[in-house]
Amino acid sequence: MEGIDDALLMEILCRACSSPKFAFQCKLVCKRWESLISNPIFPSRWNELCNIYHPNRRKLFFLIFNLRIRPKQNKYMLNHVVSKPTNLLGRRKSFKLDFLPCSKQGLPASVRIAASCSNGLLLCHSIGHLMDSEPRVYYLCNPLTREWVALPPFPAKYPFMEGVAVGIVCDDKNWSSTYRVVRFHEGRYAYPFNGHRSAFIAEIFSSKTSEWEETEVWYPPLNNPSFCFLGYRSGAEYLSDNIFSCNGRLFMMNAMGIVVYNPFEPERFHIIKFPNEPHFRHIVYGESKGSFRLLANTSIGGHGCFKIWELTDYEKGEWRLINEIFFRDMDTDDVALKQAVWHDGGKGVQSLGLDPNDEHTVYFDLLIRDGFSGRNCVNHRQIFSCNLQTKKAELLHPTISQWSAEKELGRAYINVFHFASSEYWPTCSNEMPLPTSN
Repeated sequence: MEGIDDALLMEILCRACSSPKFAFQCKLVCKRWESLISNPIFPSRWNELCNIYHPNRRKLFFLIFNLRIRPKQNKYMLNHVVSKPTNLLGRRKSFKLDFLPCSKQGLPASVRIAASCSNGLLLCHSIGHLMDSEPRVYYLCNPLTREWVALPPFPAKYPFMEGVAVGIVCDDKNWSSTYRVVRFHEGRYAYPFNGHRSAFIAEIFSSKTSEWEETEVWYPPLNNPSFCFLGYRSGAEYLSDNIFSCNGRLFMMNAMGIVVYNPFEPERFHIIKFPNEPHFRHIVYGESKGSFRLLANTSIGGHGCFKIWELTDYEKGEWRLINEIFFRDMDTDDVALKQAVWHDGGKGVQSLGLDPNDEHTVYFDLLIRDGFSGRNCVNHRQIFSCNLQTKKAELLHPTISQWSAEKELGRAYINVFHFASSEYWPTCSNEMPLPTSN
């Protein structure tokens, strides 16, 4: 193969390697092959070919819960990872973030997940009692491969966490080699201009420039003068106020609807109104088979149920109702779950998310109060899935425990992140130099 140039040889290797494991074995053939397969272009092209020839390959899917704990008054986030018991290809069913530089020895809950995206990447930072003293650095990582890269420190002009929502979105056309991290600031940093238009502030990091930039995003005047991006808090209607990344866009909930923002077109956003449903509770959104969907608890005639809508047109904000199931119609062999869905009408059940691989699977959780230890409330949760076709409810994880100060914790969860990683090449691709994780 000495007469073949590097570009052609790389293309041949990409098509010949049936798996990452086989590609790593091919590195042993010669130094030239090792150099080509180690090139960041190789996994990007390999992923692209897999998407062309295997468009329906399944993804590894995890639900990640940020639980608040306060040992000795220190504020830390405990990241609890849940996946299906029969995960694909024998891959690990859980992961830890102790490989990140911001992880403090002896404090496993010292890393907070700020955002996730559908390309198998997490955005994390350190968290402690005094956040202003923490390094203003985000770490982009793939927890399955334990690879990471530190982003440049973001400016100190705005607060670190207070009133800030963070999202990460990858350019799907470039297989996560191009991404942007966005920090949105709540209402006090959104201001009117002459009564005709208004703007909000966004800090955007671009992988192409490796720099943070402050951007003013303009929008027409709204009927709600207290418009902000961090969710409708009254009544704890939303399970989480993290930002969801789907199809190259960022989605955020607001009292007015769902805010859709494309950081690759940084001066434009629009609002999609919720479906016409009068009794929304516990709204979550997610991706299933490439489509953006909304899952919400509601009631019909006083009976608890859940509904699922699919967004059919981004620009027009058109929804299609694709399913509705009464909790009392669920079939389950678990006694506690049966009590909750049959007799209590699903009052203690919260929506968690949708399965990106299976459009007929959705996830819920059931809060069970175990009592109080002093002034501290001790709860545990049962995570279960429901098949929309058979209406079969199956216990996914029965023992997520939570210890918290009742007065300091208004909602059961701080955030629920959907982490999906393709069964293609497991890499943390980016255009910045990737430090070693060892």
